[in-house]
Amino acid sequence: MNEIPSRDFGKLEATVEQLEDRLEKTVAHFEGRMEKLTIAVENLTVALNQAKGGWKMLAGVASAAAILTALVLKFTGFLKGL
Repeated sequence: MNEIPSRDFGKLEATVEQLEDRLEKTVAHFEGRMEKLTIAVENLTVALNQAKGGWKMLAGVASAAAILTALVLKFTGFLKGL
């Protein structure tokens, strides 16, 4: 294996430190973005759960309205038959 001359060793050490700094900044940047993405996904999950509850309520109300309509029509048919 070749030895690194001492004059080049300082340059290499500085380059490694620069790369380490860039890597740390990049990791910190991605950690921040991941945190924002996690919050956005949590908010989306809450919104979807609320919408799901709304759809269930709408289906329940529509079912109740259909039953009441059927009863009214049956009752009016019964009254016409008298």
